[in-house]
Amino acid sequence: MASKDTFYQYVRVVEASNGDISLVYNEGGGVQSIRMAKPGLHTGDYYNDYLVLPYLTNSPDQLLVLGSAGGTIPRLLAEYVKPQFPNMNVTGVELDPEVIALSYQFMGLKPEDAQIVNQDARVFISNTNRKYDIIVVDCYSQQIYIPAHLSTVQFFDTLRLYLNPDGLTALNVNVTTPDSPLLLAMAKTVKQVFPNTYIVKSSGQYNYMIIGSIRPLQTDNLNQIHLNSPIHPLLEQWQKGLKEVNDELLANAQVLTDNHAPTEMLTDSMIFGSIPDRP
Repeated sequence: MASKDTFYQYVRVVEASNGDISLVYNEGGGVQSIRMAKPGLHTGDYYNDYLVLPYLTNSPDQLLVLGSAGGTIPRLLAEYVKPQFPNMNVTGVELDPEVIALSYQFMGLKPEDAQIVNQDARVFISNTNRKYDIIVVDCYSQQIYIPAHLSTVQFFDTLRLYLNPDGLTALNVNVTTPDSPLLLAMAKTVKQVFPNTYIVKSSGQYNYMIIGSIRPLQTDNLNQIHLNSPIHPLLEQWQKGLKEVNDELLANAQVLTDNHAPTEMLTDSMIFGSIPDRP
């Protein structure tokens, strides 16, 4: 459908035989955004789990998505969550301006869904003058790597400054196992800043979500998800799977800082370690 070299990467918009449209970077190591041909959520996709987050706060009025890519998260929030929370305003931040243009042209994002800002995520959060109820971090570099400068104690310290007292931040981490050093390092780093830190297995084979909050999450609010909502099938998974991390689990994990954040090394070690030895 479309392809181009941007300042940051090679970007393609691909249509599958069933009409689904995907945004793919570089060699295609992962789908960055997706637009379904038919109404509904894409089965087994971690994007769906972000739609649960507004139900964990008392007033999800201001929501920030760092790394909006093709706008899947803002678009799904507008379609499936905002009808229940009409005061919810979504801001998306995307580094690549060419990707923003494609999100409107091919990925179904509408101007009324969200305000999209073209900026680096850390630059944006360091210069905003607004407080948020939810901050989603879904930024990736070179398809699979969490950017080092968006993984550190200093970064999460800044996020906390711009969260309301009942607010939360959440990030997706791609790992092969729940004891992955990458996942535990990210969780331990978040816990340095947020006294209440949780992990939940997201939809998708290798997706886990880390959530940090200043106050304990309002898990009873999950019952507000309407029975006929496409989000409702996730309810049982979240009620059973959302676990607060403890010091014992994180005992051997490292804390990531602006001086030492080897996210690429941790990712590569995990990938190569998962390859079976040849007989």
